[in-house]
Amino acid sequence: MTRSAILLRPARACCPTIPVPAPARCRRRLGFVDGRKRIVLDDFVACGGAKAVDIPRQVTALDTDTDLVTVSVGGNDISWIEAVATCILADEATCEGAVNRSHSGSPAAARSARHGISSIDRAAPNARVLVTGYARLFSPEYGDYVTPYGTVTAAEQQLMNDGAHLLNSVIAARAAAHGFTFVDVTKRFDGHGINAPEPWLLGLGPSCALRTRYSAVRRWCRP
Repeated sequence: MTRSAILLRPARACCPTIPVPAPARCRRRLGFVDGRKRIVLDDFVACGGAKAVDIPRQVTALDTDTDLVTVSVGGNDISWIEAVATCILADEATCEGAVNRSHSGSPAAARSARHGISSIDRAAPNARVLVTGYARLFSPEYGDYVTPYGTVTAAEQQLMNDGAHLLNSVIAARAAAHGFTFVDVTKRFDGHGINAPEPWLLGLGPSCALRTRYSAVRRWCRP
């Protein structure tokens, strides 16, 4: 059994619920999820809204006994959620501009990620490090997604999915450069976007927050 696992940064990972107290600002809802129950969670220091520059402060939870680290990095560094919000609220041309502006920050984000990821390697030299990618939010094949805030057309959905693909490619390259394992979740979520008949992601509600449907993720993680 893997003895310790640290989750840095918010990541959609699989897991039995472990109650983890956390500051409200970090918006932690569930602990580390391990459908196969082979992991003992030692620390959970993910924080919603954190960026790559915050990782060196988070790695104080790591040490030479840490043997598994899960980290999600990149989206906040390029203001990805702001681009998604623009696509939901505005027209297709404005959406495309927002996605392009978001990804124009990818080179700088890659440099920040290099510094942050290097700090993990130094703090936990014996750990296996899993760097998780981002799921595509939508399934354009199911048509427009109507929200209380606006309609997301199939074209806008595809723009955001293409943006997620580009972001994942940057993250994967940075992970490989450090000898870490990149975990691509896109195929697992194909056909289960927010607007799909069986969504694995929860759409926009009154809180205006996009969340993972945890029952679906647990199903994905079964042995």
